[in-house]
Amino acid sequence: MMTDISKPDTTQEEFEYLSGLLDERSIRLWCALKALVYNQLYGRGGITVVHEVTGVKQSRIDAGMV
Repeated sequence: MMTDISKPDTTQEEFEYLSGLLDERSIRLWCALKALVYNQLYGRGGITVVHEVTGVKQSRIDAGMV
């Protein structure tokens, strides 16, 4: 079964599971990927949505987008 990665509740559940398994760099890259997918689907706002759902700082997410 595929999950809808654009839904904040799905992203939050994934983050809660993965955050204990990933290191700092991996969390940054995962959050950036989620933000980029959201931007592709909705045009903008991905960093803000991922920040609100995960609590990861926006600057940290932005750093993963390089």
